[in-house]
Amino acid sequence: MARTTIGDEPRHADYSPCEHAVTPSGQPRDPQSACPGRTTRPVVCNQHGDTTEAHHF
Repeated sequence: MARTTIGDEPRHADYSPCEHAVTPSGQPRDPQSACPGRTTRPVVCNQHGDTTEAHHF
């Protein structure tokens, strides 16, 4: 049986993953980057993806 891991993943407003370095407010550290800033950090399961819906483990 595979191990289930749960974590959080930073996302932009369009829900795309954000890998950029940001300030505590969520704005990009590099003002020249194309990063619009982080707006959310959904909980993500390695087997079921986003856990916005109820999952039965």
